[in-house]
Amino acid sequence: MHRDRLFSHHPYVGALYFLGALGFGMFYTKPEFLLLSAVLSTLYYRSLKGDQALKRIAGLLLAALGIALVNPFFSAFGEKVLFNYFGGRTYTAEALIYGFTTGGLFYTMMMWFGSYHLFMTSDRYAYLLRNMAPSISLLLVMIERLLPYLHHKYKAMEDARRVMGRENQEETLLDRIREGAVLFSALLGWTLEGSISTADSMVSRGYGLPGRSSFSLYTLKKEDRLLLIYMASLFLMLLLFLFLGDQGGVRASFTEGMKPFFLSLGTPGVYGLFLATPLILKLLEDIKWFILKSEI
Repeated sequence: MHRDRLFSHHPYVGALYFLGALGFGMFYTKPEFLLLSAVLSTLYYRSLKGDQALKRIAGLLLAALGIALVNPFFSAFGEKVLFNYFGGRTYTAEALIYGFTTGGLFYTMMMWFGSYHLFMTSDRYAYLLRNMAPSISLLLVMIERLLPYLHHKYKAMEDARRVMGRENQEETLLDRIREGAVLFSALLGWTLEGSISTADSMVSRGYGLPGRSSFSLYTLKKEDRLLLIYMASLFLMLLLFLFLGDQGGVRASFTEGMKPFFLSLGTPGVYGLFLATPLILKLLEDIKWFILKSEI
């Protein structure tokens, strides 16, 4: 994974960004907003994962296209009939456009969640929720750590079984079930033993006592504050446009005729600036690095 500038900033910055990208993405449904979100989410995920992102992008595009083409078979509203099938059922243009909107919304949400999953690590969860919900924060961190830990231990037991010569390719289904139950039992005992050790360690370090302090590597720097002010301003503007509803031109209509795109350049511009924040930060970093290299 390629880390960008957003990853080096305070977790508050990333949390505000993904809150806006995911939250507004569900309500800004006009085609121009979906197009902006789809393009910028793809570029950002591509910048994080590199060539590894191409397979996910292609798969999601095919899924979105399938949703768009199948939707008119389940929703036959609209007046512009493209063709009839099954004795008079209609395949309408309005339903097809709505299908493309639904498919685009699915695509953008999956792309944003892909980037969000890369950004929101267990330490960021613990930091963001440490005051509001410390128990939930601890639970999320432990769950996120437990799954890779169990997978690692299971592979270790499988390797030990293979070294001992216990693996037999000609085993019957009943033998495989029995061996799997043995591995699961050992894994469960290992997990319970580790949980007891973790609980004893937490008690010895004063977990649950009033007035205990916490340690964090994150500090809110001046650059983080300026970026938070910038993003919060755009966030509030988008929230205002959302409350304006159709007057702000953010919701799409599929049955009352298609309205012209970009009725107002202000709302798409603000939306695009907000979503492009990580890419802008990366561009500024590349320009700065180019200037520094040219001065050598």
